Amino acid sequence: MSDQVNISFNFDNLIKEFENMGKDIEKIERRTTLKASKVVADKLQDNVVRSDVEKEDYIHMKDNVKISGLKKDDELNKTRSIHFGKLQYKAKWREFGTSKQDPDYLLSRTVKETEDEVKQITDNDIKKALGM
Repeated sequence: MSDQVNISFNFDNLIKEFENMGKDIEKIERRTTLKASKVVADKLQDNVVRSDVEKEDYIHMKDNVKISGLKKDDELNKTRSIHFGKLQYKAKWREFGTSKQDPDYLLSRTVKETEDEVKQITDNDIKKALGM
């Protein structure tokens, strides 16, 4: 009679499943953050009033809304930023105002206006991925 029992199990398939789940999650993150970012960027373009400057090489804020690639922040959260590229300094003036210009809270207003739609997109994509 033996005083020990040996159990062996091959975890290779389980490890592969976890790796595949990780790849699926990355796809969902990329797709969901891009869809949500496009909603915010579109609304931001709608909220920006086109300046009346008509110079040939002038870049209007309305035409310069950009979405960054997916990045990890300091807390390892994956994020995308919506910005005006080299014209970001103008967005700060619009948001916070200057000594001669009142703030119009362009960025804050846009985030608030799109908050529910972004949550809905995120919820729907997560539910779809989980098969709910």
